[in-house]
Amino acid sequence: MLVSTSHSTSQSPYSLKDVLTTLSDRVESVDPDVLFLNTSDLVPVLFQQADRLGVEFQLGRRPGWQQLAGESTYESYGQVGHSPARYNLLGRVIIDGSNTFMWNQTNLDGCLYLVEQSGKPLQELAWSSIGNILTGIQIQEARERNVLVPWHSWRHEKFKTMHQLHDAD
Repeated sequence: MLVSTSHSTSQSPYSLKDVLTTLSDRVESVDPDVLFLNTSDLVPVLFQQADRLGVEFQLGRRPGWQQLAGESTYESYGQVGHSPARYNLLGRVIIDGSNTFMWNQTNLDGCLYLVEQSGKPLQELAWSSIGNILTGIQIQEARERNVLVPWHSWRHEKFKTMHQLHDAD
């Protein structure tokens, strides 16, 4: 199903109610474990529109949705980045195409392999950085060897001068 958001002067034969009902029915009939969305920002928009129009709407296997984290900015390796908000549907995994690193570097099989190795849930693994995933793999290895792992990392990396970075390389 293709829904255009362009500003055309012609009217679509489908109402927003029809689109929401069709989408909800389609997801229920196909019953996928994973939903790949171009942006997970669709989740609150779809549910808000369904509430506004009084339409029964469900994307998860159970009713509702959750916001896991708000959007934020961060700094990594001297560059400022943007992290979009993250959402959860009860009973399904959301892969956010606008906020995925590993999914773009591999495919579903690669991500499932990394889920097994790192112990991270698929939804989290899809947006995680390679450093975050490698830490998960290290923690899994330490646990298998019965090595205690701190609950939180207390050793945060400090800013380094260009000279220090050059020497380290």
